[in-house]
Parts: sequence; C-alpha cells; structure tokens
Amino acid sequence: MIRSNRFYVSASYFMLFFCVGSFMPFLSLFLRNHGWSGVQLGLYASIGPFIALATQPLWGLLCDTLGDTKKVYAGLLAGVIISVLVFAALPATGIFFLLAALLGLLQSPLMPLLDTMALKTLDAGRSELGAMRLWGSFSFAVVSSIMGAIFVISERSIFLVFAFGALIAIFFARHLEGGVPAEAGEARARLTWNSLRSVLNRPLMVFLGLVFLLQLGHGMALSFLSIVMADRGASSTIIGYTWSITALIEIPVFFLLGRLLRRFSPVLVLALGGFITTVRLVCFVAAPTPFFMLLAQNIDGIAFPLLLIPGVLIVHELVPPRWQTTGQTIYAAVGSTLPRVIGGVWGGRIIDVFGGIALYTLCGVLTLTAACALVLYNRSFQQNRRQVQAIEPAVP
Repeated sequence: MIRSNRFYVSASYFMLFFCVGSFMPFLSLFLRNHGWSGVQLGLYASIGPFIALATQPLWGLLCDTLGDTKKVYAGLLAGVIISVLVFAALPATGIFFLLAALLGLLQSPLMPLLDTMALKTLDAGRSELGAMRLWGSFSFAVVSSIMGAIFVISERSIFLVFAFGALIAIFFARHLEGGVPAEAGEARARLTWNSLRSVLNRPLMVFLGLVFLLQLGHGMALSFLSIVMADRGASSTIIGYTWSITALIEIPVFFLLGRLLRRFSPVLVLALGGFITTVRLVCFVAAPTPFFMLLAQNIDGIAFPLLLIPGVLIVHELVPPRWQTTGQTIYAAVGSTLPRVIGGVWGGRIIDVFGGIALYTLCGVLTLTAACALVLYNRSFQQNRRQVQAIEPAVP
C-alpha cells in the first residue's frame, strides 16, 4: 500500500471530524444562549436524523450511477460550507430549523461516502482502516477542547471554523479513489431491478437486521448516559470525565484493530464488540457508585471501534463492487441513523416509565442477542462473501 494513500485517508478523516468537533457539540449551546427552549432544541435535534434516514441511500445511488463518489462528496461539502456561512450571518430564530434540515441532507452522507473512498484507496490494506479512522477520534477530541475556549470569546466562530475545515477536507478528498471499478465502468449508469437485487441481497439484509439490533442496544444506552448517571448521583464533572476518557481509550484500540481483523473474520470482531458492550452494560447497572459507573462506561472505549470498522468491511464484502457507495449509505441509514431515531423515542419513554436501570438492562439483552446471532451468522457470511462479490448483473 502506498504511504501517501494512508496519509490522505487519515487526513480526510481528521478534517471531517475536525468539522464535526468544532461545530456539533456547541450548536445546541449557541441556540440555548439565544433563548431557545428545551422543546425547540429537541425538535431541532430530531429533524436531521429523520431527513438523513430518507436520503442517505439516495446519495449512494447517485454516486454509483454517476460513477464518481469523489465529486458528490466534494459537492456535499461545498453545500455544507455555503449553508453554515449563510447561517453564521442570520439571527438565531426559527429559521435555524432549516439549517437542521440542510445538515441532515448534506452532512449525513459524508461519512459513508468517505468510508467507501477510503476502502477503495486502501484496497488490499482495508484491514488498516481502523488505524486511519483513529485520526478522526483524535481530531474530534482536540478541536472540541480548543473550541470550548474560543466559543466563550466568539460564539459564531463555530460556523467559520466548520466552513474552513470543510474546505480543507475537499482538498484532501481530491487524492482519494472515488470512481467505479474499471470492469464495471460501462454499466455504471444503469439502475435496474437486477442491480438493486444484487445490492439488497439476502446475506446483506440479514446482516443489516442484526447490526440494527446491536446498534440499537449500544446507541440507546449511549444517548441517555448522562441522564442516567446524573439520576444515579454522578456530578457533571464525573460525567465529563466519562465521555473524555472513553474517547481517549478508543485511539489505541483503533490502532490495534487492523491486527485483529487480519486474524479473524470481521463478523466475529463485530460480535466481540457486542459481547464487550454487554459486559459494559451489566457492570454499569451493577455499579454501586458514580466512580464505578465511570469505570464501567470506559469499557465502551474498547467496544466502540469494534462496533464501527468491521461493519464497514462486512458491507464492502457483501455488495458488488459497482454499488459500494449505495451499500455503505444503506448501512449508515440502517445501522446508525435508524437506531438513533428509534432509540431516542423508545429510550425516553422507557426511562420515564421504568427508569434508567431498566433501560440499560434492555440494552444489554439486545446487544447480547445480536452478538450471539452474529456468531451464528459468521458461517453464512464466509460462504456468501466471495459469491456476492462475483455478482455483476448483465446490462440489458
């Protein structure tokens, strides 16, 4: 693998998370400081995921039918730049709900598109994706810390830094591989029923169901972590340490993940992440004090990389080369966006009726069930991965 390829993949993750870390943690605070109520903030937070759920796969289809993921990625970043710069000059009124819709439309597909380009660029070195992705975690941790101090001085600086980071991200993405495979070039613009069937094949659909169950348990618990910890007596300081330490633990795990993926099937690595998550949830429920809750939650720093990278690699194996971007955007919608939407609604209701312990117990049952099912699914995955990769429906 060419060293420069590793650099540009790492730099692309660094800059994309630079954008997210400089903006997303502070936007709700910006709106609250301008008089937004909790109800308004909740509505704002729900708009983006709903739009992302409906549009992410469409962006993938557009990339694959055009045959150039890189141009679509750059176009989406340009749209994000224009959007945030326009809203940087507007008063923080109800018009900002439009910004939520625009970011749900334009920003949400960026990660699966970047994952697709990274896999194509790394090629035979795909197992090293985790080592490249760690630069995203590092960037998020650093820039969010720095922007906290800058935000106190100038609230609207978050818009300008976000736009600046997106501009640099476009530059690095120019050096990634974003086209369709040469053997699929002539047929790339043909979207047919057969081509859709080759993407939504049975092995992929079964996997999407299992990963949805797994990510629902993981994500629902994470979404209400701060609330549950506070209800059980944790101070804001302890809660802050919980989030920051977990992010730091992720970095060496991302670095070492490549070795694990070279020795074991990505399905088994994903299942391992599910088992570790189950242990974390059990320990959290049983933790007698806030300090032990902090220690239990930090286990997620080990589990999260195992839940993130293997899924991208599994989809890469189960989707024909011509439709890789479509597969990754469908995976992002089902394995990330949909659990977040459903988990937010269900999780809040469970906490209100039964409490935080019941929520975390249910999440543990979901992750354990999904992890066991993934172990059983691994054999089917090994049998189908080569067969699916060979499928390229003829052009009518």
